[in-house]
Amino acid sequence: MRAADACMALAAMAGIASGAACAAPAVTLYGRADAGLLHRTARFNGGTTSVRLSRTGMQSGLHHASRFGMKGQEDLGGGLSARFKFEQEVGLTDGSSDGGFRREAWLGLSSTRWGTVKLGRQMTLPDDFLGISTVRAQGKLSRSFGGGEDASANDMLSYVSPRWSGVQAGLAYARGGADAGETFRHWKGAALRYDHGSWHLAATIDQLTMLDPVTGGSAGYAVRDWILAVRYRLGRIQFSTAYGQDHNGKIKQPADADETTLGGFVPAGLGEYNRRGFRSRNYYLGVSAEWGEHTLGLAWSRSLSNLGQIHAANHGTTPLSDSAQTIVAAQYLYALSRRTLVYVYGARVSGMAYLRGFGEHAFAMGLHHRF
Repeated sequence: MRAADACMALAAMAGIASGAACAAPAVTLYGRADAGLLHRTARFNGGTTSVRLSRTGMQSGLHHASRFGMKGQEDLGGGLSARFKFEQEVGLTDGSSDGGFRREAWLGLSSTRWGTVKLGRQMTLPDDFLGISTVRAQGKLSRSFGGGEDASANDMLSYVSPRWSGVQAGLAYARGGADAGETFRHWKGAALRYDHGSWHLAATIDQLTMLDPVTGGSAGYAVRDWILAVRYRLGRIQFSTAYGQDHNGKIKQPADADETTLGGFVPAGLGEYNRRGFRSRNYYLGVSAEWGEHTLGLAWSRSLSNLGQIHAANHGTTPLSDSAQTIVAAQYLYALSRRTLVYVYGARVSGMAYLRGFGEHAFAMGLHHRF
């Protein structure tokens, strides 16, 4: 199918009235399809309370979120081009979507001399600048760090510079507010990276000025996270490490909602990492090796927090005795082609969501295809 015909068909399916942007030389249709079988066992042992929940079944997006999108650009001359991107997540288990192009939907200008400006819903700077996770799913950097991969924001204005001798910088700003359906008033971000030979060094910082849920004005504090990351490649082996801190909460959640339900049981202290005064120190180590069609990845992360004191201060109870989360994960990939691979991964989480006695084991195998 010609690019223009495919673009018009996709626009029609997505409910886009105009196909004016579907010029064949400028538009690329792309996506990922990912699904597999997942076995997950979550346990909570808290003194006299013991809860266990196991689930086995098909799940979409185990390795990467399944998605489709279109992106394109128009050459305006003099090294300047107009660019756009629309991207939507798709659940392969039932064909559901995230409702429009909720993953990314932006328009921008790019200059070989001055850099790139983008406006709209887009991934935050850490998703682009860090790039060190050696294992997906529970092994991702964002499962322990407040920032990291797979975070996006509405109404974002971002700027990324061109590369100067391996150095590149980025700035981002997003307006929140209750009228926009957000819990923050402003999101500000900055990032810096340096690439030279086998070395990749990156630093990111994000700050969310929070809303008062009652008045709709400023809550008087900001959620902040920063990350320092290093990646080094030695032949076919890659080493990664990172350190970061979170203050007054975490931008990304340390556990998914379906991992913490436990059949309706809610452990004391769950979710209190989003309170004012919360702090965490986060560590990450990863290594991956490639040989032929095979790739093996290992990752370890640990996040130390003061959640015990936060819980005690808010409920007048004895501090929780454990406020650390540790994740160990392994992943094996076999490439059937340049675009298709099968994968197997396993992970163990202890102190999940910073609660003692709360843990999880997970094992999955699946198929991933890029187009």
